[in-house]
Amino acid sequence: MSATEWTTHHGETLAWPDVLDLAEIITAGRRFARVARVLDSGDVISGTARGIYTETDYLANARCDVRGTRLRITTLIGAEVFMPMHEVITKYRAGELTLQDPI
Repeated sequence: MSATEWTTHHGETLAWPDVLDLAEIITAGRRFARVARVLDSGDVISGTARGIYTETDYLANARCDVRGTRLRITTLIGAEVFMPMHEVITKYRAGELTLQDPI
């Protein structure tokens, strides 16, 4: 699946639920939110969101197509993960990725 092919709630139309999900994810990236993700193995990886980045690892700006961006996460063991937005939104909707504002 390419970055621009992720499915919205209503097919190709970017509907309110899509906008609200994206807003929460982008806000979490900007606020260094805590992130937990369930892997296919059932293990859980936790870390901190570090921002929204482009495919070339530059911090995304207002002109970037958000569908082609990635959420940067620093895991608790120090690994840097750049999750494509289509994967983030899919896992977020499925409850396999959670976001929590920092304390």
